[in-house]
Parts: sequence; C-alpha cells; structure tokens
Amino acid sequence: MVSQKGQFTGFPVLWNLVVFYTFFIFAAGPIFNLLFIVAFGILHFIPIQVSYPSKNLKSNPVPFILGTLMLLIFIATLLLYPDSHIILTAIAYIAFAYFIYLTIYYTWIRK
Repeated sequence: MVSQKGQFTGFPVLWNLVVFYTFFIFAAGPIFNLLFIVAFGILHFIPIQVSYPSKNLKSNPVPFILGTLMLLIFIATLLLYPDSHIILTAIAYIAFAYFIYLTIYYTWIRK
C-alpha cells in the first residue's frame, strides 16, 4: 500500500531482495536468515514508511539512483558468484543502511 506522501506503508513485497541479501550479501547462518526473514515479515504489518524510489523521483532522485546502482551491484554479484567481491558487498551494505535511514526518517522524523 502506498501512502499519500509517496512511500510504502509497511514493508513492501520485496521478498526477492530479502532473500538476495540473506544468501548473497550477508552469507550468514540459518538462524540469522530465519530471524532476518521473520523481522521483515513482521515489518510488513507495522505502519512504517518505506521509500518508493520511483514515486518521489522529482523531489528526491537519490533513492532512485541508489536503487539503480543496487540493481547493477546485484547483477555483478550474481555474475561473480560463487566468488564475492568486497567492494560490491560494501556498496550493498551501504545501500541497505541508506534505505533503513530513509525508513526511520520518513516514519519518525518527517511526519
């Protein structure tokens, strides 16, 4: 569901990204993966405001640009698999952190 401000309300249906991060970026064990997936399942029902990069392109192009960069990083990560590249992984972590920041900002700071 999209809010009047142009953000998703609750964690959007981006399960492919959750699985991608658990398998290719974090490369953690099954307990972490389970907790990570359950956390996002819970966030789906909590009214947080998650960035919708293409919806707010004119007012803030950074999420769209970063989302496009993430897509390119994901493609490169898949092409290099099973090898990992520290720079690609670092950029994926930074992008993940930025979208967490946007969620916190849109939900609790800019109401």
